[in-house]
Amino acid sequence: MTGFLLVPGALIFGTLFAGIVSFIAGAIIFAYSLHVKRRQESGLLWKMEKAVTRLFFFFERERPSWPFMGAFSLFFSSAIAFFLLPQNQALAAVSVVTLGDGLSTLVGYYFGKRKLVGNKTLEGTLAFFIASLSSLAFVPLPHALLASLFATLAELSTAAAFVRKSRFVKYIDDNWLVTVVCAVALQAASMLFAA
Repeated sequence: MTGFLLVPGALIFGTLFAGIVSFIAGAIIFAYSLHVKRRQESGLLWKMEKAVTRLFFFFERERPSWPFMGAFSLFFSSAIAFFLLPQNQALAAVSVVTLGDGLSTLVGYYFGKRKLVGNKTLEGTLAFFIASLSSLAFVPLPHALLASLFATLAELSTAAAFVRKSRFVKYIDDNWLVTVVCAVALQAASMLFAA
C-alpha cells in the first residue's frame, strides 16, 4: 500500500529523494524479512513483534518462502528506476507497477471470472492495462501504450512461470519484473518515437 506514495513523493521532493527513500525502505524490508525468516520464537521482543508481523503478513499475497519479497522488490526496483531513468520515465514506470498491480489484484480477486494463466484473470489483466495507462500523466501516448502493453505481458509471464513450476520462480516477483520491463519499454519508445 505504501507504494502508492512513491509517485506523489517523487513529484513533491524529486526523484533523487524518492530513490533514496525507496532504497532505504527496500533495505529495511529486506533486513526485516531475513530476521523473520531466521528468528527465534521466544522472549519479550518476539511477543511484541508478533503483532507487527501479523499486520505485515495481512498485506502479503500468500505465505511465500521468502517473506515480504513483493514489498522489497517494489521499493528496490523503484529506487533503481528513480536513479537511472529520466524523471518522467521513472514516474511512469513506478506508477505502472503501483497502480496497475494494486488495481489488477483487487479487480481480479473480486470480479475475475475468466482465468487466463495461473491465478491471473482476464478482468484483472484488463484492469492492469487500463491502470498502467496512468503513465500518460508523465509520458506521451505512444510511450504509455508500449510500456503498458509490455508491462501487462510481464505481469502475465510471472503467472506463467508459476504454472510451469520453474526452479527460478522463487526469484521472480512481478513488482521487479514489471518495473524493469516498463523501464526498458519506455527507453525503447523514447528512441523509436524521437522527434
